[in-house]
Amino acid sequence: MSWVGDFCAAGHTLDPMPPPLPNPGQTSDADRQRIRTFIATGETTLTSAERAFDALRDAPSRDGHDLLVKYRKSVDGALANSHDLGHEAAEFPAADLESVLVIADVDLGLFNPVTYPAADYGSLADYVRAHPALAAAYRMAPGCHT
Repeated sequence: MSWVGDFCAAGHTLDPMPPPLPNPGQTSDADRQRIRTFIATGETTLTSAERAFDALRDAPSRDGHDLLVKYRKSVDGALANSHDLGHEAAEFPAADLESVLVIADVDLGLFNPVTYPAADYGSLADYVRAHPALAAAYRMAPGCHT
């Protein structure tokens, strides 16, 4: 049960992910800094989450191990994409920034480590319900239901 509570605490480092940015439809240089700040905020949050998940000790069950691997893979993938998006936000012509904004919104503003990059479970609770070895510990772990 303790490991699941630690896992949930690590997962809460993702709670301050920035919400999606409003899309003006047509972007200009005036939008560039707003998009870059959005991406930088997401990168900071993902980096904190990466450190928190890396600090977890080994999971006590195969299901816990698989869940941790899934989260680490999701966070690492989104972090790599955000680095690329940051470069694109700095270099793309102003008229093409809308594509960077849309991808950043999907990758960062709508980030969910359980479903990233392809949905197979809708939430952490859905994943846990499908894996009985985690379910009881999840229900009883402090910090998993905040």
